[in-house]
Amino acid sequence: MGDQNMFRKTSLAGIVGIIGLLGSLQSGMVRAGTGVTYQGQLKQSGAAFDGVVDLTFALYDVPSGGTPIGTQAETRVPVTRGLFTVLLNDNGEFGANAFTGEDRWLEIIVNGNVLTPRQKLTGAPLAQALPGVRTEGNSSGYNVVGGFSGADGNEVQNGVIGATLFGGVTLNPNRVTDNGSTVGGGILNLAGNSNEIIDDAHFATVAGGYANHAGGAYSTVAGGQGNYAGDSFSVVGGGSTNNASGSASVVGGGYINLATGSQSGVLGGYLNEASGDYSAVLGGVFNRATGDFGMCLGGVENIAAGNYSLAAGIRAYANHLGTFVWNDATTVPFESAMEHTFIVRASGGVGINTNDPTSPFTVAGTIESKSGGFKFPDGTVQVTAATGGSLWQQNGNDMYYNSGEIGLGNNSPRTRLHVGALTTFEESSGTNFTQGNFGCNLYYKNGQYAQLDNNKIGLNFNLNPDTQIGQEFRFDRVDQNGGNLRSLARIGSQTTYFIADRVGIRTTTPDATLHVNGTTRTTVLEITGGSDIAEPFNVNGAEGPGAAIEPGMVVAIDPSCAGELRLADQPYDTRVAGVISGAGGVNPGMTLTQTGSIADGVHPVALTGRVYCWVDADAGGAVRPGDMLTTSATPGHAMKASSRKRAHGAIIGKAMSSLDSGKGLVLVMVNLQ
Repeated sequence: MGDQNMFRKTSLAGIVGIIGLLGSLQSGMVRAGTGVTYQGQLKQSGAAFDGVVDLTFALYDVPSGGTPIGTQAETRVPVTRGLFTVLLNDNGEFGANAFTGEDRWLEIIVNGNVLTPRQKLTGAPLAQALPGVRTEGNSSGYNVVGGFSGADGNEVQNGVIGATLFGGVTLNPNRVTDNGSTVGGGILNLAGNSNEIIDDAHFATVAGGYANHAGGAYSTVAGGQGNYAGDSFSVVGGGSTNNASGSASVVGGGYINLATGSQSGVLGGYLNEASGDYSAVLGGVFNRATGDFGMCLGGVENIAAGNYSLAAGIRAYANHLGTFVWNDATTVPFESAMEHTFIVRASGGVGINTNDPTSPFTVAGTIESKSGGFKFPDGTVQVTAATGGSLWQQNGNDMYYNSGEIGLGNNSPRTRLHVGALTTFEESSGTNFTQGNFGCNLYYKNGQYAQLDNNKIGLNFNLNPDTQIGQEFRFDRVDQNGGNLRSLARIGSQTTYFIADRVGIRTTTPDATLHVNGTTRTTVLEITGGSDIAEPFNVNGAEGPGAAIEPGMVVAIDPSCAGELRLADQPYDTRVAGVISGAGGVNPGMTLTQTGSIADGVHPVALTGRVYCWVDADAGGAVRPGDMLTTSATPGHAMKASSRKRAHGAIIGKAMSSLDSGKGLVLVMVNLQ
């Protein structure tokens, strides 16, 4: 062969490397693998060499010195006109980490002679693995994997093909466990259902974010944190801790929303649920669409439980088939009572063709009855107008009756206006009519009270024709001693008030300012003396220092005493029941109890609302508004819930004020979770 020491490598004529992801392209073609086609040129004494040589190739990660990453020997390589071609690393001779995106140098030995300098590889070989990107595969297909490799790096489950995996950090990798699935970035994300079957959750996608999981076939999580798309074709758009586990279900975003019904959806909001098939919640807080095809438009604590039902506003409960329930800002629940009804509570009135209704139902236009007529409060139905025209006449804004007598509570009136069986008002006069112990006085503005006998009740109308009718309506009593007139109650044009010390309804012995023996019903109940809803409980103490029972303490269910509580003294205690009300000058707004039963006790425990709560900031860290609070090891004290996993079922509520360190009172919105 002549002077072999004269061999030198003068050019890198061509380098080609193709990542083996395409499979067999057509009949007779070989699958592209990890091999790299290398073409070089040899000259001897300045002239192109012809003949056969033995070549050894060594791959390094440094330009000189160092240890080779791998070597490959090729014997009796033909060289024609100085050119030769070999296939390097076709069988992985350089090792699995040959091309990881970092710099590489190729050293060539010709018939035992080392050619210098080493040749730096550029171009196509590094296209096999951009920085941090590599290919993995088997006889059926290949995957593209980026990020960290190794035991703590990103992972594609054995046997999976067609996967794409990027992102991740060491110790917090992303994973793909099913064919054709993708994780685009982020950390601790999972595409696939992580079981031994690699094709039952195929084509799942997590675009990015933190700790998201697309576990159904064709499911997608676009981003966010802690989201789960668990069934086929399910989607979570983002947000945090959302769950779309129904087939083809969707959660658009928000926080802790749940879509479990088939083809159900929650657009966003907080703690909303669409569990009926084809149900939907558009937003808001604590709304639930549990009936098939049910819908909540938003708002707070609405329920669409009936199939094909709709609920909107606040605490509107559409419980029956085909019902529509809308409630205004009144917090008292408003719920359906029968199927196929459309019910509305609007304290300001409902307007048709008008935006300023002046009654519960105001229509700007004509009301037409096609059939059936109109039903009146007494149960009668009128289907036609009165014969010969109406007996009532109109004079401007006034209505009058100018024919016959009118009876109220009497079907045979004897005068123009005959009221009931006890009293008859015949003319506009100051006549006093009495029967038994009941008196009625009619007088003008200059009139005087008619004298009533001792201990008798007078019902007095103050009629003032110069100003208005019915200016004052009074219940009076004549004292037994002295005969002085004393007003017990007055009803004016704007206000009604009772002057008696105690008023009893269905009881003759009231023991409070207002004592009702029976059910009380009101449209709006406004309580100005406190801010939480509480129940009284017997509370048992805990052992150790700081265990005295006082307002603001956190309490938990006492398993040893049915119906009683104890001071909470365990972190993340799922038996947490509430906070003893009354700390910080904030009193209970409403106390619910059944005197003398197991539902009675000594300490008012807030179950919902705002209370001051004792918190140990040294136990769980500094507390800030919005932090979730749970129980701590300090008796009766809460702490910041830093572990979301342990906090489930042990949440007291959310902090509304701060505490940097030590023990102190924190304003809390109680909301057991």
